[in-house]
Amino acid sequence: MKIPLRSGPLRADGYKIHRSDVRWLCESGQICRANQVVAYFNLNLVREGSASSGSPPFAEEKAFQVACAPRVAGRLVFDSTDSPGGFFRILCFNLWDADNILGHLEIDGLPVDAEGDPGRMRLLFLAGRRITPYVDVGLLPGWHSRSRAWWCEGGSPRCV
Repeated sequence: MKIPLRSGPLRADGYKIHRSDVRWLCESGQICRANQVVAYFNLNLVREGSASSGSPPFAEEKAFQVACAPRVAGRLVFDSTDSPGGFFRILCFNLWDADNILGHLEIDGLPVDAEGDPGRMRLLFLAGRRITPYVDVGLLPGWHSRSRAWWCEGGSPRCV
């Protein structure tokens, strides 16, 4: 059985969320476990008009990323040929779309061990306070004085 893997819901009230291209942490065809982080995106929060006031969420952090993990185990299959490549891979040009298909997961039988929708990725939100936002070499790169991560249930990146 082949399940399309969707990026899933992510929101910040009063902001649009822009993302980079998908950054895979494994190869296409690799077997992965349920809840294993297999990919991530760089994120940028953009204020929506004058509807938002006050300080932005995560005002002290300059590094935002979201890591993605499938809810069930299987063989991960993706096509990485749609990226413009180079520095454009890490810039946040695309709007976050919960229905964006990242790849597929090939599994045997019915996904009985998934909570809810087995095709919706689990999202791990990562935020870091650092000197500059212009350092990118992987998950939470750069010189951090603080970094944190939490599972983003319900689509909100807010800290609980």
